This record gives sequence, structure tokens and C-alpha cells, in this order.
Amino acid sequence: MKIFYLWLLICVTQVSYSQCDDSTIYTEAEKESFVRIYVLNKKEKSQSKNPLFYSLATKHSITPKQFQEIQHTNESKRSLSENEQAFVSELQILKLKDKAKLKIVEENNCQELKLEHITYLAMHQQYRSCIRFQRSLSDYFTKWMK
Repeated sequence: MKIFYLWLLICVTQVSYSQCDDSTIYTEAEKESFVRIYVLNKKEKSQSKNPLFYSLATKHSITPKQFQEIQHTNESKRSLSENEQAFVSELQILKLKDKAKLKIVEENNCQELKLEHITYLAMHQQYRSCIRFQRSLSDYFTKWMK
């Protein structure tokens, strides 16, 4: 039985290790541009949401507790009031607009830093899925955060 678990561990390690695609090698400039765009996008994302959601909740007289309940509600458990339904509808529209705005900002950042948007998206996917790629960018993050 121990041999089976050892074999299973080796297989899982090999599969997870092989999922990091090393076939795509990025230049130093691409890596630096990716990190700069990534950080700029994170800053933009954090700045855009909070005031808009807060003002929308205030407009519909939604308390923070109600907002939490609405986010985690299950239709079978609780039905929303008319005011809450209007809030949810406007919130969904606001989220879609915010997402579109962030995509435009991301594309503009890519254009400004001369990194193709497709390359940025591929790098972002690899950043999210491959720990080795994340570690290879740690120096760039350290440099850019200073």
C-alpha cells in the first residue's frame, strides 16, 4: 500500500509540474511590462469599485448587513424586496460597466507599455496557474513596488 501511495505522489507531482508550460519564453522587457500592467490594473480595480457600490447602496437605502445578505442569498431561502431587486439590477449593470472600463484600461496600459494584449493575457493565465512563473517574476514585483 505504501508503494501505491508513493507512486501516486510521484504521478501527481509530475503532472502538476508538467502543467507549467515552459515552451513560451518571455523577454525581460515583456516580463517587466507584464508586472507593471498587472500592478496598474490592480490599483485601478481597487479604486473603481468601493465608492460606486457605496453610493448605489445609499441610493437604495441598503445597509451593509443587507448587502451581505443579498450577496449570499439563495432564492429558495429568501425573496428580495422590490427595493433590493432594483438594487441588484443596478448593481449588475454597474459591475458590467466597471468590467468593460477595466478592460479598456488594461488594453490602454498594454498599448502604452508596448506589450500586445494577447501576450499579456497569456502571461496572466500562466501567472495564475504556474508557481514557477510567479516565482520568476518576484524580482520584477520587488523592483516595481519600491
